[in-house]
Amino acid sequence: MKNTPIDRYCNRVGKKLICTKETRENLLNGIREELADRNLDSLRSMADIEDVLGSADKMAEILQEEVSKDEELQIRKKRKGALCALICLGLGIVIFGVTALIRYINAGHIWYVKTVIIYGNEEYAIEDGELDGIVWGNENEAEGQ
Repeated sequence: MKNTPIDRYCNRVGKKLICTKETRENLLNGIREELADRNLDSLRSMADIEDVLGSADKMAEILQEEVSKDEELQIRKKRKGALCALICLGLGIVIFGVTALIRYINAGHIWYVKTVIIYGNEEYAIEDGELDGIVWGNENEAEGQ
């Protein structure tokens, strides 16, 4: 597509329209034909086109009135459905990610701590919080104190 002021104006109008591609192209071709009938030498900027036809927003409002309400509702439903599908997909990805992370953590791949206790010249390794079989000093020494 060319980057002429007419094409930029039509792009701005087209972005505001809620209709099918075919209807949008027909309406925008009408704008192009109307501008082609006028003196193109005087329409060198967006401001010149807006002086002739009005702002892109107002032109879009005028053209939107020509679109049937059924077509507009159909497009709005499609957009709403696509947005809902995108939101559901995003939520599904988040739920899947959190579930996978929890399973990964519970499998012991993350935050696994192996504790080593040094008592005297002895070294004791404690895994999974097990303290069985470790003698913490001499019981006789503890009673004598």
